[in-house]
Amino acid sequence: MLIGILAGYVGGWFEELLMGITNIVVAIPSIVVLIPHLDVSAAHNIGFLKGIGGLAFVHRHHVVAVDGRAVRAQASSVATREHIDIAKLRALGPRAS
Repeated sequence: MLIGILAGYVGGWFEELLMGITNIVVAIPSIVVLIPHLDVSAAHNIGFLKGIGGLAFVHRHHVVAVDGRAVRAQASSVATREHIDIAKLRALGPRAS
């Protein structure tokens, strides 16, 4: 969620960079990430990364890029609403009270 919020709030080249990275991660199939994980966890005897729990952990962190894209879309939508434009015109920053 942090990646999506930052990308949507900051925008510009920073948004393009973060979304480019997440697009690359989304394009890689999960199985390509899970197979090396199985090999490494078997070789190093890391308890919490073995079994179905370890596979779920790795898969969730691989799929989190999809969530980041959805959050960025919402953050961009909020950033372009009228009340945000009015606050910018009145020179009110994010800390205005």
